Amino acid sequence: MRDNHYTKKTEKEDLLSIDVYWLNKHGYFVSSKTGGIEWVRDAGFSTTKNSITISTFMDGEDSYLRIMYYDRDLSNGKRIEHDYTVRLTTTPCNYGGVRWWFSCPLITNRVPCGRRVGTLYKYDELFGCRHCYNLTYNSRNLNSHGPEYDAIRAIKAAKAADKLKHEMKRHTYAGVPTKKQNRYYKLYEQSSGKYVIINGRIML
Repeated sequence: MRDNHYTKKTEKEDLLSIDVYWLNKHGYFVSSKTGGIEWVRDAGFSTTKNSITISTFMDGEDSYLRIMYYDRDLSNGKRIEHDYTVRLTTTPCNYGGVRWWFSCPLITNRVPCGRRVGTLYKYDELFGCRHCYNLTYNSRNLNSHGPEYDAIRAIKAAKAADKLKHEMKRHTYAGVPTKKQNRYYKLYEQSSGKYVIINGRIML
């Protein structure tokens, strides 16, 4: 049973997940294939490992993913075996071919979800979509006025500024900073950099 007094959503990045991009990259949609996924997490003082066995069965509209793994019952320590399937669906791509999706296998209030999603997360016993588990990104849980949020925003701005700097072919036009240059100024400022503009040039 979940505690209802928590207002902060569970963050997706903290959970085990399966995504169609990884499966496609490793050839699971080319033909029926069996393999596995292992997660290794180093918490500094301890290392945890989780693994599952997966199989794809490719037969047009009847394609599906089989997921097999064990959980531990915290009340008695016994192992619980899980073995279930997730339906696979496709949508056409603009430049040919298809894109694969999972059809969420979870049932809430006796109603099957069936949402077409690209990633499944293990929150309770089964893998399901973020909508059913009410998940969010860790960045959304940060205080928009706190130091963690400021640090993430500064890092993103610094990366964007560096990319833009290498893409720009000219910094001024008719003695006036270009739109990209002004954009660079703003990103540089957001990344906690300090500068002074003299005659359209940055003076650090």
